[in-house]
Amino acid sequence: MSEVTPNLILEKLKIKLSTYDARIILDSAMVIAGLRSEWTQPLQKQDAQTLCMQLMRRGGPAFHVGTEVYKQLQ
Repeated sequence: MSEVTPNLILEKLKIKLSTYDARIILDSAMVIAGLRSEWTQPLQKQDAQTLCMQLMRRGGPAFHVGTEVYKQLQ
């Protein structure tokens, strides 16, 4: 288990984007990664890494957040 939750990533995205845009980006990344997790429950390390990779593929602010969280997982 990691300490990363979807809600944590959402909060980091909201610093760089509007709440609406942050939610859309995170929701789409979770769907593409095949994740259906509770927003407050920690993700498995592999799932968190997969979600970060999806965010990095989006580019822009999502890339920076994905990179930051991925580095925390290492």
